[in-house]
Parts: sequence; C-alpha cells; structure tokens
Amino acid sequence: MRKFSHLLKSVICLCLTLALVLLVICSCAPAEEEKEFIPVLRFAITSDVHVRSTADDYGSADKLANFIDSAYGYAESDRVYRSLDGIFIVGDLTQDGKTAEYDIAVDIFNRMVDTDTVLKVAMGNHEFHAYGNGDARFTPENIAKSTERFNSKLGYECEDMHLVISGYHFIILANDSYESHNYYDTESLEWLECEIKAAMADDSASDKPIFVMQHEPPRSEVRGFTGGDTRLGELLKKYPRVVDFSGHTHRSILDPQSIWQDGFTAIGTGGLAYLGYNLAGHPTRDNSSVVAINEDGEFIGSGSNGTRTGAMYYIVEVDRENTIRLRIFDLLTDSFYGEPILFKVGADAEKPFTPEREAASVAPVFGDGAKIETVSDDYDLPTVKFPTPTGGDLTQYYRIELWDGGDEPALVTYRLGCMHNAAKMPEYMTVYLRGHSHSGAYTVKVFAVNCWGKESEPIVGSITIAESTLDADILSTVFAEGGKAMNRDTELSSVGNVTTVYNEELERYVASFDASSGFKFENIKDFYSGMVYSLTYETLFRVGEGAGESVAIGANNNSAGFGLARRADGSLRFNYGFNNGGGKRYVYATTAAGIAEVGEWVHAVIVFGGSSIRLYVNGEAVTLYNDDGEAIGESVGCSGMLFDAPKGNASVFYVGADVSSSGGAEYGFVGDIAALNLYSRPLTGTEVGTLYSEYRDIAK
Repeated sequence: MRKFSHLLKSVICLCLTLALVLLVICSCAPAEEEKEFIPVLRFAITSDVHVRSTADDYGSADKLANFIDSAYGYAESDRVYRSLDGIFIVGDLTQDGKTAEYDIAVDIFNRMVDTDTVLKVAMGNHEFHAYGNGDARFTPENIAKSTERFNSKLGYECEDMHLVISGYHFIILANDSYESHNYYDTESLEWLECEIKAAMADDSASDKPIFVMQHEPPRSEVRGFTGGDTRLGELLKKYPRVVDFSGHTHRSILDPQSIWQDGFTAIGTGGLAYLGYNLAGHPTRDNSSVVAINEDGEFIGSGSNGTRTGAMYYIVEVDRENTIRLRIFDLLTDSFYGEPILFKVGADAEKPFTPEREAASVAPVFGDGAKIETVSDDYDLPTVKFPTPTGGDLTQYYRIELWDGGDEPALVTYRLGCMHNAAKMPEYMTVYLRGHSHSGAYTVKVFAVNCWGKESEPIVGSITIAESTLDADILSTVFAEGGKAMNRDTELSSVGNVTTVYNEELERYVASFDASSGFKFENIKDFYSGMVYSLTYETLFRVGEGAGESVAIGANNNSAGFGLARRADGSLRFNYGFNNGGGKRYVYATTAAGIAEVGEWVHAVIVFGGSSIRLYVNGEAVTLYNDDGEAIGESVGCSGMLFDAPKGNASVFYVGADVSSSGGAEYGFVGDIAALNLYSRPLTGTEVGTLYSEYRDIAK
C-alpha cells in the first residue's frame, strides 16, 4: 500500500510538473548546489527508536513509521536520483528487547520498506534488557539469548554484517560486551579491522568512504562521546576513509560536536526517542544527559520520563566524486533543517570537524534592543521573558542569574536552548525563577551559551517579586461534607470508603481513612516539570489504632515520585525515587521513633529544593537518619533534579495512600488527615513556623 501510494503521488506530481514546466523553467531555476550534487548513493540513518509495546509507547511506533515514510518521500521527489538505497538504525531499536517490541517494528518494516532498499539494524544495549537487570543483563548467557532473539526476529544470519551497496562498503558491529564499559569484545574488534582492510583492498586507489556503524560511540575527548569504547576509537583512527555512525548518547545532531574528526570521521545520530544535552561548562551537568520536556526547554534528568523530544535524522548521500552530503530532516516540521553539510574523507581530505573548531566558534549574540520583561511577579512563581539570540552560534542553553546586591548571585537557573525543536525553536524564552529566598527587587542577567561553552554578553533587566502569600499552588486539599475532597474548584476522585467529619477544634472537615481508601490528585502530572526541582509538602494528620508497619500519608512513590509515611515505631520517613543511570535508587530520610504517636495530631512539612531536604515536625527542623540508623543531621544534601516523575497509571498522587503501578491505592493510611498541601517552591523556616502557628494549639 505504501509503495502504491508513493507511486500515485509521483505520477500526479509529474503531471503537474509537465503542465507548468515553462513557468517553472522561467521563474524557479534550481539552486546551484542542487544542480552540482547528483547522488549515486542515498541512505537514511537514525538510532535509539526505543519501540515500546506498552499502552503509552511515547509515539515510538509513529516516529519509526514517519522516519521511513519521509525518507522515501524525499528520495522520490528527486528529479535525477530517486532511489533510497538503505535504511539504517544504529542500535536501540527496542526499549527492552522484548518479542512484542520486535513484532511492532518488524510489522512496520514489512509494510513500509521496499524490497530494493537495504534495511539493517545494529544491536544496541537496550536489545539486552529483556534478560536480567543492570549489568547482569550482559552476562555471556544473557548476551547469547538476546542476540539469538535479535537475529531471529529481524531475519539475520549474524548480528555483525559487511555488505556492499552501489559499490560502497557498510560494516555493522553489534554490542556484545559490557566489561569495564567497553562494549565490543576483542574478537569483534579484530573482525571489524579485518573487514575494514578488506573494504580498502577492494578499492585501494579510491577515496570512497567506508561506512562503519555500531551503537556505542568510539570514546573521544569531545564532549558527548565520553561514554563509548576506547579501543574502538583507537582502531578507527588508523583508517581515514572510515565514516562511523553511532547512537546511544541521545545528543542533538544540531550540536556541531555531533560530527568530529580525529583520524577518521565520527557522526552521532541523535536518536528518535528523546534528545539529551550535556550543558557546556555547567558545574554538574557537563557530562550528564538532561532531557527537554516541553517546547520552552524546561528539563529534567535521566531520560526515562517526560514528553519525548527526539525527531531528527540524517539523509546521507554520496556523489561520483565521493563527496558526502548530510541533510538533517526534522519530523516536527516534516522538512529539512539548516544547510546541507558536505565533506570528503581520506588521508588528504580537508578535515573541517576537528576539536579545533572550538577556538573559531562564536558566542551567541542578542539583538539590538533585546530586553528582559516581567511576565509575573508572583512570589510562588516569578516569571521573566526574553528574546532568543539573533547572531552567533546556536544556543545550547541559557544561564539566568538573580542578583540582590550580594557578591554572588542569589539564584542561578538554567534553560535549554530548544535545539530539540529544530525549525520550531521559539523567538522568546519564558523562564520561571524558582528557588529565590525573599521578595523584593532583583537584577536579572541572562547569558546565552553555545555548544562549546562560549557565552554571550548578558542582557540585563530587573524584577520586583511580590510578598509571599503562602499559597499551596499545586495542591490545596480541602475536605468537605459527604466524603469529598476539593483542590480549589476541582473535586478529587475517591477510592474506597473515605468519611469526612467536621472537627470543632480545627473548624474544618477532616477525612478519616481505613487503610484501603484515598483521594486521587490526577492533575499533579501538569506540575512535574517544576516539582522535580523544588517542592514543599505540608500535612496535618493523626494516626489511628491499627496502623500497620508503614502507612502512606500521601504519596506517588512508585519506582519514582515521592511520599511521606508513618512507620510502626512512630517515626516518619520521607522518600523519593529516581534513576541515576545505573538503575532505580531511593533516597530515605527518617525521623527518630515516637514522633507520630497514635491519637496525636502532628504537623509535618518537608522542604526540598536548592541544595537540601529538611523535615519539620510541629514547626521545628528534626534530625534525620539513614536506613542504617545513622544520624545525617537536619538536612539531606541534593542538587539538580530531585526525583523522577512516575509514569503511566502511577503518575497520580494519593492523599491517604500511595499509588500502585496500576493506579490503585496501596499502603493506605489509618487515621485522620486534616490538611495535605503541595507548594511549588521551598518554604523558609519562618514560613513553616507561620503554617504551624495555625495548628499549634492542637499539635503536641
């Protein structure tokens, strides 16, 4: 069907072209570059599709289909060379190497790829995830099982391949090791070198490129490729005709460092699942991936959650002179982005992509009259707006500083430069200034930083932040008659049998929970982009008789998220979960025993954001302990993103329970809750005291 559709479109386009040919010749002559470059080879290449078989597949199947369809559409629009000779996916076709994931991908391939197009997939690290967890996935036994499934589902005789297309050699190397983070075993590297030598011998007098493809990149000094295989890079340096394509890093292909030369040419393919950034010169994120999650460039870490932002891939073409042309296709706009990139390879070829480009790079430049505007002076979420640069190199990120007269900035925050949006990069950036410590006048400075770490001259403005209102702007739970709970004008849905009783002492309704009930705050997902950096959690509760080993007062802590629980010994434990790149990890901060006794009202506040987490009980910061019972002081150190946002059904927050993976309630509370509020900013100790003063007379 796809082939017929494209044929029909081609016929229609040809007829229209013939009908208007005289007008076209007179007024629309082709560009000089288009007349001179006539391909003799064309292929499309991407990586990191991460096809999922879950209900929410993050659009992975659609992106894979659009990648193939748009590549064919471009090829068929060429007036001279209409072939798409190859389609390559450089690893991580699947999310977990599951049979169902392969089935989805193979179905798309069978429906959309023509028989005269060579389709090949390199085996990446995610293809091993179906067997075991963490490094255990890469035992010899699990590697063998994963490789057998990969070859079986894709119809390959061997995962390592050497093929020739239109006289050009393509060598594909599978991930087959995970020892000391070298991803290719010695035998595989020896095989690769043997195949490169064979390709060179086949055409020894030529400067034809030899295309090598594998998932993990060759390690290099250039930022963004620090996680690859050292031995692979050293091997390839001996062969200047090699053009190596890799994936894995998820770095944007708009970053100039996605292409570099050091004896050979290395090209990162970005990926379709999501794009990550290491922020050039950033004190903690210089070598870590940060995932853009909205069009404004707000970000969180790890890569597991948030709206998927990867949508670019390469069309690679070669002409009779062995000139290579790279074109970046942007699936967001269904069009090419930027100018074509042309180069040659070989020992005598000019090498335009060496690390020396850093010295010649130009810092971004803000246009004349660029200024910072105040969008909101609200204390809970002060917001500024500024225009994006009009000159210099592409902006990788912005550093926004708040100054209040001190020797150092009172607040420093960062915003991505929206490379993931390609042609849809915004003309203005709107930035929330979370984490300030007081109201009043601030000077605002905005620096734009390019991919090499060179920063612009700042634009300078000011903002006067209004006085605090202590408004629980995320969740302000108010219980009502008839077993109801409201968050402002929205009623929270209930699970189980929750009763509400008017409390004369508190002059409000109080909810009573029986271990199998709770209220769901489903809109919390709208606040995750900010909550992962700062949050205050406030609750007033009274534990009832029969509370179990651990009961959740309010939480969404399912492999991610955060929550507060009361334990059987009367201690309180706050915990949150995140993925630090080596698997799931939980952080626990526990009070001393006996803080929350049965039948006593307790006011608890957790403040996290900036650089620490503090827990206040009845207005006072308390000593916290780790799971070994060791005192860790009145704060837990933290920086950057605090927790991963839960996914799927587990993304909701429960009042009076924790959330299960299916979205139900578990670890239900036993007792009464009078208040549970979430604030988008870290409250000060003084503000916590103000909150407690409302309940001081009833709390112990």
